[in-house]
Parts: sequence; C-alpha cells; structure tokens
Amino acid sequence: MEKYPKPLDPSWAEAARTLRAPYWDWAVDVYPPDEVIALSELTILGLDGKPSTIKNPLYSFTYPSGSIKIENSRKTVRHPNSAGETDVEEVRKFVWQ
Repeated sequence: MEKYPKPLDPSWAEAARTLRAPYWDWAVDVYPPDEVIALSELTILGLDGKPSTIKNPLYSFTYPSGSIKIENSRKTVRHPNSAGETDVEEVRKFVWQ
C-alpha cells in the first residue's frame, strides 16, 4: 500500500481492500451462472457507490477501435448463432453434456 501516490493513498487502499472479482466454484456447480453466459448487461456499484448498468464483458466483449482483431471481428461471443450473437441455450447444452 505504500506505493500508491500520496494524494490517493486512502481511496486506493480502500479499493484494494474491497476489490472483488467474478467467481464461481465450478467444482461445486459446473453450470456457469447467468452472469457469465446469459446476461448481456450487469448492474454494478459505480465509483460513486451508486448502481450502474454496464455491458457484461463475460457475455461478450467489443475491442476498442484500432486494437487486436480476432478472425476479422472486434467482438467476442460464446457459441455464436447465425446473427453472430451468443447462443445461450447452445452454451448451456455444451456445458451440461
């Protein structure tokens, strides 16, 4: 914590103390929660402590312009359907086999 810039010490230290990452215990429940495969948007707490809706980066992610391209696309999806969007039911079938 001593490495944070002095004017930001308290806020950065608190952020580091309370940081959480998305997680599920696949050994207990092999089926991913909807937050991973089915929800295109999530509600999170913003930097101001208020709820905020964001695009779910685990559902799909669009790379910023000028960054890496994957197979001529700037967007990732899981098990894409004919429209190029995530096919949630096919993902569930694959995971639950």
